[in-house]
Amino acid sequence: MLKLLIVADDLTGANDTGAMLAGLGYAAAASPTPEVFPGLLAGREVLSINADSRALPKDQAYARVRGLVERFYPGPEAVLSKRIDSTLRGNLGAELDAVLDVLPPGARAAVVSASPAAGRICAGGAVLVHGVPLLETGLVHDPRTPVHSCFVGRAIAAQSRREQAHIGLDAVTQGPEAIGQALRATEAPVLVFDACTDQHLSSIAQALLKSGLPFACFDPGPFTLALTRARFPKPRPKEGTALVVVGSRTVESRRQVAFLLEKGGFAHHACDLQALLADPLAEAGRALAFFDSQPEGTGLVLSTVEAPQLHGRAAEVCQRLCECAVQVLAARRDVSRCYLSGGDIARGFLEQAGAKGVDLVCELLPLAVCGRLVGGRFDGLLLLTKGGMIGGPDAISQMLEKSSAL
Repeated sequence: MLKLLIVADDLTGANDTGAMLAGLGYAAAASPTPEVFPGLLAGREVLSINADSRALPKDQAYARVRGLVERFYPGPEAVLSKRIDSTLRGNLGAELDAVLDVLPPGARAAVVSASPAAGRICAGGAVLVHGVPLLETGLVHDPRTPVHSCFVGRAIAAQSRREQAHIGLDAVTQGPEAIGQALRATEAPVLVFDACTDQHLSSIAQALLKSGLPFACFDPGPFTLALTRARFPKPRPKEGTALVVVGSRTVESRRQVAFLLEKGGFAHHACDLQALLADPLAEAGRALAFFDSQPEGTGLVLSTVEAPQLHGRAAEVCQRLCECAVQVLAARRDVSRCYLSGGDIARGFLEQAGAKGVDLVCELLPLAVCGRLVGGRFDGLLLLTKGGMIGGPDAISQMLEKSSAL
């Protein structure tokens, strides 16, 4: 049964958003052209279609997108996503109208033009690329589809006369309840949201679902991903592999990691501190490339290389390691347990994951506890924590073994 229909204006966008959903474990297929091969639908939960409409005249883009939605959207039991370019190229307004004209009266367009992991955010209604206003980038000179405004609302209004409401960071940063209040305060069919982080995307998704409003997603992909996670949560496997994150520099921690690796069944990626501080997302990519090359079922160990010259930046190293760990965890759906060494790492990880707390389960060893995350991106994930100096050389190994039955 189709759970999500994505209509993109180019092939890259169709493939990218479809791949995001496949990464969550959904059976996904992408059609490279608007002429969808019937066999692509068989057994699929996600269908991503390239409408190939970005450079079309607006009337043709409207007709093509409307036709695809009318043909393939199964109804309100599924998520409908109109994938837009993260830099506002293409026929945003015409294609927004095409989608809303198919949906029942009262349906809203949730426009979230942000891809935080790619350095694209929306603040004050304007898109910034790595902190630079969109109109100050080279995309202004795109020969086929140049950018004319860095403001999302203006880009839409160039082709659509539908009323808009802007829901800014003052509401988004306060979470779902504040966003919900903003939603109740407007009847505008087009809702333009600010968003700068993955947590913002999650908060918007939760607020929209709680509101009960019918809506379609208009975004570059990450918001659709967040919305799908919230609407169709897929539990992690009870029996899966473990991610071990060690930020503690104590001798005990190093011995415990060495014991675990010597025992076998784990692959170890030690982050280069200079690279980690410069770009934690890139370092996560390197870690994932290494972990993905290992045999199925291999446990994952993520730590840092000792660098005494950077001890004065310990807090920053901790934050970056947690950012890296969250990216690894998001990409590896086979991970069912996460071990965190040290209080700073545990606190930083919870913040990055957007967790609201921990549902305590038991004490695995003296001063070594186990619980499940409450809220955030990894709700229900089994979490193991202890101080870096706690336990003997086999402490991490014991905790992982004892937690495997929970």
